[in-house]
Amino acid sequence: MSNKLRVPHLAINTKKLNETIAFYEALDFNEVGRDFSESSNRLRVVMESEIFILELFDRGEHKYSSATQSDSEGFYHIAFPVSSLRLYYDRLEELGVEFEREYTHRPSGHYMCFAKDPNGLVVELISENE
Repeated sequence: MSNKLRVPHLAINTKKLNETIAFYEALDFNEVGRDFSESSNRLRVVMESEIFILELFDRGEHKYSSATQSDSEGFYHIAFPVSSLRLYYDRLEELGVEFEREYTHRPSGHYMCFAKDPNGLVVELISENE
């Protein structure tokens, strides 16, 4: 077993579940499961891509008191490598997604952009290919 620290998944609280699912589907995530927690009174949708797993928690109008059911701030962005930035940029643009940083070619040779998901979370897309 490797000693490298890896991020196995990202959990996102959302009041915009359907829009959030559409956003991540445009990035090639697929819904693989749903369950409802009676104790926290919320729906969890699990999505995965070839490299990552997302858990989307439908917050609705609920406020939570524990750290694992948080309304907390602090997350800035997560980056996903993509095969072609133009392909994914265009998909998100068709959804009317707001970009914090438009499509750009960096001096390092990478192409990148920063998009906001329906919850305002910043998602960096980065590629070696246009």
